Amino acid sequence: MEKIRARGIKELNRYQIDGARLTLRRAVLAMCAECCGRYADGILDCLIPECPLYPWMPYQKTVSKPSKVCMISKYNTIEKKKELADRLAMGRKHKKESKLT
Repeated sequence: MEKIRARGIKELNRYQIDGARLTLRRAVLAMCAECCGRYADGILDCLIPECPLYPWMPYQKTVSKPSKVCMISKYNTIEKKKELADRLAMGRKHKKESKLT
C-alpha cells in the first residue's frame, strides 16, 4: 500500500471513515485536501486566494500566513482604551445586577 504524503488526507480519512473529531488546524488541512480532490493532480497550490481558508492552505505560495496580532492593539489611543474599560465596567455591573434579581 502506498504511503499518503499529502497533508490533510490522513485527517480527512480520520473524519470521514472513523468519525473522529478534528482540531481546527487538522480540519482546515482536511478541508483543503477535500477541495483539491485529495491532491489527485499532485501536491500543488490550489490558486484560490478568495477562499477564507487559503492563508492556512498547506501548499499555498502566493499569500503569507496571517500574523498573530493582539486584539487590543486596535485600541491604541487613550480615548479608545478608556471607552473599552467603561464598556467592560458597565457590562460587569449589568451582569452583577441581573444575578441579584
